Amino acid sequence: MGYRIGICDDERSQAQGLRDMTEAWARERGLSCRTELFPSAEAFLFACTEDSAFDILLLDVEMPGMTGIDLAKTLRRENSRVQILFVTSHFELAGEGYEVDALHYLIKPVAREKLFSVLDKAAQKLAEEPPHVLISCQEERVKLYESDILYAESFLHEIAIHTGAKEYRCKENISAFSQRLSRAVGRVRSKTKNYLILNAREGTQKLDVNSIYYVESRDHDLIFHTGSGVFTLGGTMKDVEQRLQPYSFFRCNKGYLVSLQHVDSVQDGCALVHGQKLLISRTRKNEFMEALINYVGGAVL
Repeated sequence: MGYRIGICDDERSQAQGLRDMTEAWARERGLSCRTELFPSAEAFLFACTEDSAFDILLLDVEMPGMTGIDLAKTLRRENSRVQILFVTSHFELAGEGYEVDALHYLIKPVAREKLFSVLDKAAQKLAEEPPHVLISCQEERVKLYESDILYAESFLHEIAIHTGAKEYRCKENISAFSQRLSRAVGRVRSKTKNYLILNAREGTQKLDVNSIYYVESRDHDLIFHTGSGVFTLGGTMKDVEQRLQPYSFFRCNKGYLVSLQHVDSVQDGCALVHGQKLLISRTRKNEFMEALINYVGGAVL
């Protein structure tokens, strides 16, 4: 949940440095991110075969075997909307990035401030594009925007997806297609900035809803645990639950309102949220798990 960021560089020390700065950027912005290191373009492509949902890719241009430019061309042929940030020691190679719609070129050694600025730009681009899914149709990859889809119908071994322009047929289960579309909508909504104004004891705070990990009710206080700090104010859990309900918040027990996008796992009857174990009450367990599954768009096996 949050941004999935790939770092593809055959120099391990360079990749680790980029990972450390990327994770620092996410912490400072109050965002959740999952960073993955790949020593080669081939290793990244293998991961994409298993799951193509990368949001940002920091990509070394010069690597043994398949180059970063070749990998980017392959990704664009697949209609991938991943934001590509090339990393290189040679500025003269920058011109090659235009044909693959690279967002930016970063020159090694990469400066922290420059990387933060470009990652901000990538996050903004991701939030701007409307939700969509990629389908395989007659050996071609087609990008369908959610707003263009009128309806889908199921046949014996395929589905027909009707848009305002034409009909597309692909070999996919209609339930799986529906789940993929729901995940796409959820990812875009989770990255759109929505703000909440809090008249907290620490002063008036303008909080990005995505930065709120969970809200705790203690005595007569509401305690907001966020990427920007902890803020306390008076009020009722019922009121704040109503305000945050459109943004995928759900109560795991009477005293905690949890942002589903920040739930890392469920273990031993607790939701793990930003390193904190929050008890899921017996009376709310089924509803909480159903809400979490619907948010993720998957299924429990």
